[in-house]
Amino acid sequence: MSNGKRWGIRAIASLLVFIFTVIVTPVALIGHWGHETVIDSTQYLETVGPLVNDPAVQDAVSKVISDAVVKQVDTSALVGDFLGGFIQNPTITDRLTDPIAAGINNLVYELVHTFVASKEFAKIWYTTNEVAQASLIALLENRPNGPIQVQGDKIVLDISSMLTAVQGTLVNNGFDLASKITIPPSDAQVVLAQSAAIGQLQLLYRLSAPVLQWFPLLIAILFGLSIALARNRSRMVLAVGIALIACGGATRVLMNGAETVFVKQLSDTVFADAA
Repeated sequence: MSNGKRWGIRAIASLLVFIFTVIVTPVALIGHWGHETVIDSTQYLETVGPLVNDPAVQDAVSKVISDAVVKQVDTSALVGDFLGGFIQNPTITDRLTDPIAAGINNLVYELVHTFVASKEFAKIWYTTNEVAQASLIALLENRPNGPIQVQGDKIVLDISSMLTAVQGTLVNNGFDLASKITIPPSDAQVVLAQSAAIGQLQLLYRLSAPVLQWFPLLIAILFGLSIALARNRSRMVLAVGIALIACGGATRVLMNGAETVFVKQLSDTVFADAA
């Protein structure tokens, strides 16, 4: 085999390796980032922890918690009974009941929102998410355990610890009735996402998890191999540099697309506005 033909084969191999690496790099980077964010508890908390300071997230969480509390208290009936004790005119009682009941419900929401925006709740948020991270991994490994569970085609999060803390806050602020409220398990859960393909996600996770953590190193090796096989290595180094810049842009586009899909998954949940 002539030297020229041998170099021709190497050049073709270099080009094929280069093209393959360019194609898989954006997907590999996103997969690696997602894998590390879920697996690494520190990185996970650094990602979701600060969300507790987002006003939109605070509004969504406050609504979920206050709705769960108010649902167990028929404020209209309580107000009606109270007014009926000293106002004998049913017409007047009926007209006063709804506005007063609405005012009480709004007061509950404001008290809950104030608590959700506090440093005390931030600690609960971090603790809950620390447990949720381990539960999410267990879910992906098809051994559901902890606050995150699958119910039908929905992924739900148990927020009992948050509700208990809020009930204590309401009692401390004079809403003694909160101490007598028992919130059923069904109302202590929030839908995180709609996912009819959870089985496929679990399979994909089990197959890809061992590889995803090594993707950046694999990409570097493949680009290095394409340079080593190239006939004109300086030109290939330049091509790799340009490709990395292009892959960065492609990764950004894919991340935006993934964000759109994620937001769509939240569209039917209480976090739709926060998304």
